[in-house]
Amino acid sequence: MPRGATFAGLLAALAIALAGCGGTSNRPTPQFAAIANAICVNADREVEALPAVRRSLGSLAAAARREIPIVRTELTQLSALAAPPGQAARFAAALATTRRQVSLVAGLVAAVRSANGSRVVTLALASHEADKRAKTEMRALGLGACARAAKPRG
Repeated sequence: MPRGATFAGLLAALAIALAGCGGTSNRPTPQFAAIANAICVNADREVEALPAVRRSLGSLAAAARREIPIVRTELTQLSALAAPPGQAARFAAALATTRRQVSLVAGLVAAVRSANGSRVVTLALASHEADKRAKTEMRALGLGACARAAKPRG
């Protein structure tokens, strides 16, 4: 057997073995998904315990100010997890998108405080798009609890 064929056969066997034990799977391991989803459920509960929000811009900004530290803690906890190898890059991208959204919301709160209407609109639209993207990424990772939209209800 030519040397190249043997090497190719070994690579194929290795790929099959890794796929069998989850080494390069695009699916979350049950442990990873359970821990990540639990972190997100806890953060959602904290957000839902916050006072309910009126429909005014000032009330929405105040609610966002209270939610930002909760989401930042959630991001810190999620960042400490080791994602399965086949998901590590996608998980890192989802977290980066969520960090960007938090930054946009913080800017939005500041724009509301300074009554900068055009900046409020720009940041609100960008934040909405980042939120949709982050939720899509989390769903694709099998982290449904991290794709939920919790709202203050307390």
